[in-house]
Amino acid sequence: MATTMLDPAHLETTPVSFRRILVTTDFSAQAHMALVDAVRLAMLFAGEIFVLHALPPMDVRYGDVLGMETRQAAMAAAQTAMAREVESIRDLARIPCMTRVEEGPLDLQVEQMVRSHHIDLVVAGSRGAQGLDKLLFGSSAESLIRRAPCPVLIVGPNARRVDSLQSILFAADLELGSLRAAQYAAALAKTMQATLTVMHVVNRVGPPQRELRKDLEERLRHLLPRDAAMYFKAHVQVDHGLPAPRILRAANLGGAELILTGCRHNGAFGDHAAWRTLSKLIHDAACPVLVVNGRLGEGTPA
Repeated sequence: MATTMLDPAHLETTPVSFRRILVTTDFSAQAHMALVDAVRLAMLFAGEIFVLHALPPMDVRYGDVLGMETRQAAMAAAQTAMAREVESIRDLARIPCMTRVEEGPLDLQVEQMVRSHHIDLVVAGSRGAQGLDKLLFGSSAESLIRRAPCPVLIVGPNARRVDSLQSILFAADLELGSLRAAQYAAALAKTMQATLTVMHVVNRVGPPQRELRKDLEERLRHLLPRDAAMYFKAHVQVDHGLPAPRILRAANLGGAELILTGCRHNGAFGDHAAWRTLSKLIHDAACPVLVVNGRLGEGTPA
């Protein structure tokens, strides 16, 4: 991975606010887990929940009575399932909640809702099926992450329930795209008073030479604001090998309750190797994975 020297003066330790949380659901058990986690986060941040179900587009032509009846029946069934899903989570009665059933591609519906309702965070479940190339509803995870102009929290099939965020692992690639993710990592650590591990994995068989390791550790420290020590505990870690297994090992050993990573601005995970790494993290992690898209200054924490 290419490296870029970063100046901590570019970053500020500011609070993060996930006040408006959008959750996608297909009413499956995995989607239910994602909604439960979203509700917990909304309670932690005194926020509100928006729940979205996207029906697949139906090609109904003018005068097609049977097609219209089928569409109406599908919409009614989805609305009934939505009401049942919301009622099944007792804590939802304690926070503001709005539900939407829309027809159309999930990623487009998410993008529209994020912009129209000023959403701070999208939460989605992943079954881990089909090589992890797809999220719920069959929509590409890559497309959802690329289109959502805010962070996306993905709850994988092995993720534990979110009870707190006292330990956060930030997997940094040291590209410019890491800057916005770094700011979210520091902001979350400050807000939750969590321990933050900033980690970089050198994709090679043998350990990096001493000078390279020292250089990488320094670059990781530069991802942290200068005043970070005033608000939370942080340490840096450089490892070597295949990124996903090493990140997962560090997360398990450190008891991470959240893995956070950035993605490149020029097409989310256009690098297939990076996408495979993210897919492995989503599938195997014992905690949710927060993906932050974009560059510093684009919708940064406030």
